Amino acid sequence: MQSYVNPKGCVDVRRLALALLAALLALLLVGAFGAPAVQAAALSDLKDSWAKADIQQLLDRGVVNGYPDGTFRPQRSITRAEFAKLMSKAFRIDPVDGESPFSDTQGHWARRYITALVNAKIIQGYEDGTFRPNRSVSRAEVIAMVTRAIKAADKGDQLTGDWPPSYADVTADHWAFLPVEVGSRLGLVPSYIQVKFEPETKATRADAAHVVRVAMDLVPVKGQVVAVDPMNNAFTVKPDLGEQRLFTLPFDALLFRNGTISDLQNFTAGDQVLVLTGTEGQPRLVKAVGLVTKADLSNRVAALTKGLLTADQVAALMSGDKEAVSGSMKASLYNQLIGYGLSPEEVEAILDKNWQNLQGLSQERAAASLAQRLNLPAEVVGALLTRDWNQLQQALQIELTSQLLARLF
Repeated sequence: MQSYVNPKGCVDVRRLALALLAALLALLLVGAFGAPAVQAAALSDLKDSWAKADIQQLLDRGVVNGYPDGTFRPQRSITRAEFAKLMSKAFRIDPVDGESPFSDTQGHWARRYITALVNAKIIQGYEDGTFRPNRSVSRAEVIAMVTRAIKAADKGDQLTGDWPPSYADVTADHWAFLPVEVGSRLGLVPSYIQVKFEPETKATRADAAHVVRVAMDLVPVKGQVVAVDPMNNAFTVKPDLGEQRLFTLPFDALLFRNGTISDLQNFTAGDQVLVLTGTEGQPRLVKAVGLVTKADLSNRVAALTKGLLTADQVAALMSGDKEAVSGSMKASLYNQLIGYGLSPEEVEAILDKNWQNLQGLSQERAAASLAQRLNLPAEVVGALLTRDWNQLQQALQIELTSQLLARLF
């Protein structure tokens, strides 16, 4: 025990004062995401908070706690550093020592938490090499980090091009489109957020508590698909640990296979699978990885074209259906290509695969123009326009195979 009595038997007032000051500073610096400072029942500002139940659960679990003045301040914004520590505690990602990966976190109190989450590929910095730890974290960043933490939205995952946005201001071209859509299906998005998500709005401490609490309650089941029963919307999994389990899908469950949105009928026995279930045990999200199938390629093309073609249309075209680009499909493609800035003559030539009739644009320039508008490689668009399915399948096989290897190893 520290002694404040000097050799002469007198109290060393200076040392005692410094010790008291240090203790006071430590007490004041304990935020709502540090060591327990106040019992949950003593918090005075949760009564009217919409996230009271979420906050209470995190308090009970020791993930968050109140300020020394007996408040939680649910409507206050949360910094990127504070959220990194919250994530570390919630998902049991141990802080790590070592050199900071960012120029502005060296010596920062949250450096070890930030480094741990970077190593886990959950958080990332800005293009200038900074993390900006004291900047308030946005709603989009919160959803993106949490969905990464629970493996619900991995890099490379894609929704189909015709997937309808849940929020008017987070459409398919927004960087957070995938995590926001996945987060919405999983119940991570607070219910008061309706028509607009406002992705750049500062997330409050209540927002953060809700998102993290819901994510923590999702139970992951990893294993191998043993059988698939599309007729009954069910599938059987042999978990890595435990007994074989039968899962029946609710109508709003989200399914991915090989990185693209999928249907249960595309799953096959032997697929490696991750099932995220709710507290009631029902699947909320299922992600399968297995041998690349024609359905995977169709879904991938549909996702790449961002709504230009649906998965069914791609499947029809790839099967050699000569009538696939006719009728309603042709009208749909016509309107979308016109919307991308091509002339009616150019669109007719593309749909009829009659490059000789193109006016003003060569085949290569037409492909390059669409590639730029769709943000796709020109060779992919060229293969789509010329319906060179062998070339397209080869490119997509390589892409999907490399993604599978990266996920498995």
